[in-house]
Amino acid sequence: VSSVTGAGLDRLRTVLADSAVRARERASDDLFRLPIDRVFSVAGAGTVVTGTTWSGTVSVGDEVMVLPGPHYTRVRSIEVHGAEQPRAEPGRRTALALVGLDRGGGAVARGSVVVADPSWQATTALDVLVTLLPESRPLTQRSPLRFHLGTAEVMARVTPLQPAIPPGARDEPARLRLTAPIVARWGDRRVLRAA
Repeated sequence: VSSVTGAGLDRLRTVLADSAVRARERASDDLFRLPIDRVFSVAGAGTVVTGTTWSGTVSVGDEVMVLPGPHYTRVRSIEVHGAEQPRAEPGRRTALALVGLDRGGGAVARGSVVVADPSWQATTALDVLVTLLPESRPLTQRSPLRFHLGTAEVMARVTPLQPAIPPGARDEPARLRLTAPIVARWGDRRVLRAA
């Protein structure tokens, strides 16, 4: 695509429109989860966190917690795509003003996750299925990796079920040991990179 000549723009528009038609609406009856990508303070509102609502819904006045922690708080106000709303739905850019949460104390930062159900827990061990690119190096016992999920990035060590996971392998079972807790559940897509 060229922004100078316009070459390829029509094709790009067509592909984007086709993708939008095929996109599935996320179920709003799921458990609420919002990975935090920014944290800041606003006079009169307190601590504000932003991110994309991954699942579920949250409403003004709901009790929520920030993980890892947990740090308990309440939703004072919500903005969705810059407009004040009474509720946030999945798949939308969301800003939550949180009551009584001090952003300076380390309770909330990029990579933290806001949840509304106590069944969510942070963990430092995950069982995963690993798919490696053909040009990657093999993963052996305790290979160091960078683990990305949502807005979190933590260091990890891998323990494959087999002695090694070869380049090009698909859905190989392994366990990850993380250096910091994250919030995850089965089916989440994540990225592993060489450390």
